[in-house]
Amino acid sequence: MGRDLANTKEDLANAMENLGRSLAITKEDLLTKDQELEKDVSFLKDPPFFHACGYQHDTTITGQTIPYSSLLYSSTNTEGVLDVSTGRMTCDHPGSYTATWSLYAIDDAGDNAVQIYLR
Repeated sequence: MGRDLANTKEDLANAMENLGRSLAITKEDLLTKDQELEKDVSFLKDPPFFHACGYQHDTTITGQTIPYSSLLYSSTNTEGVLDVSTGRMTCDHPGSYTATWSLYAIDDAGDNAVQIYLR
């Protein structure tokens, strides 16, 4: 009986040691997952944005991208830029962007039609 009790005590000690190791591994896994989720959520708290407003008073350009004469407004938390010299907007963050524009055109009799394409 004393031998059985010693074996049971040793088995319990081994089981406790194994549970302790298992608990430490589980805790480490949970902390790692928590850090990953925190990183994912922080992206949602501060999403990337890019806002720019370029201006061009008039132009006689045909068949080319219209550049801007000035940049009236620009605000971003990415590496985005509206290049006024080329008329092109680029941004380092993939996604969908909205571009809006307006114009006022005057045609005299015999002038060609005004055609502007947004690409």
